[in-house]
Amino acid sequence: MSHDRILENEKLRVLTFSLGLMLLVYFLFSDFFVPVSDPMLPILFISTGEAGKLAVFLMILFLFIFIASIFMIRARVSGVMLVAVVGMGGVAAKSSGDSLLPGAMEGTPGELYGLMLVEILIFGFFMLLAETLAFRIRDIISGRIPAFRWSGILDSYQNTPVAKLDNKAASKLVVPREESCLSVLLRQGERKNAAMHLLVCTAAGLVITTALMRTDARGQILFSVFTGFAIAAMLSCRFFPTGCLCASWGGALAASVVIYLSSVVSVAWEDVLPIKETLPVDWITAGCGGSLFGYWVSRRMKDYRLVEILEDREAE
Repeated sequence: MSHDRILENEKLRVLTFSLGLMLLVYFLFSDFFVPVSDPMLPILFISTGEAGKLAVFLMILFLFIFIASIFMIRARVSGVMLVAVVGMGGVAAKSSGDSLLPGAMEGTPGELYGLMLVEILIFGFFMLLAETLAFRIRDIISGRIPAFRWSGILDSYQNTPVAKLDNKAASKLVVPREESCLSVLLRQGERKNAAMHLLVCTAAGLVITTALMRTDARGQILFSVFTGFAIAAMLSCRFFPTGCLCASWGGALAASVVIYLSSVVSVAWEDVLPIKETLPVDWITAGCGGSLFGYWVSRRMKDYRLVEILEDREAE
């Protein structure tokens, strides 16, 4: 199979599965997550006393990771993670379209944002577990059936002179192989690059998202968060390419921590800006989804360009 065909198949599978799962969740499962006390309240878990629904949300996320890891074995792990979090975006899209954070619980904004921060930390922990699961499933299946392994574009050239990459233009297009967070942390040389990638993604994402988010309408919030962190991830990949997957999606969650920590000291609902009305479920779906999308697209763009250069070399 040609390299272009491999890349096209990956794109088709990732985009189709993402859209399909999101529609499935929205029409079949999202009503379950709507607050029982008042359907017009935003979808929150801990602050509304519905922590059990948070467990269900995470179980479905893990299920999607498991299914996508098996049926998309010929795609990158970033594509698998993208499918799962965007699929769960059906829950975020179901949340109330009104600006009703003040009605989520009694008390000051600081109390609510403190509980929202706890939700984000829980999401972050389980995202790390989900990422580890995706890489583990990939290792098990590819170990038993090597032909199913996503090996990257360069592996096809490893036994040819082209693999030496003496072409300067081609060498700049080579990106580190995707790895789990733990694998990267064990190597000192890669830790700094991953940290810089995370920092740029967080800072750029906050700036771009804030600039895009002009109102607190639900559609505006989800669009701004997804687009802002997609662009931020692409910028991070441009200046600090890394194989550490969590450095990309972690940027969105780190940004949410910054937003919620700054909001804990708020004393009046009038001080709440549109970006501060972004829910934890928005950050885990639109935020992480946007970051993963930008990361995935950036690597694919380099792969396409690399294929062109290497195939031109082989034709000479």
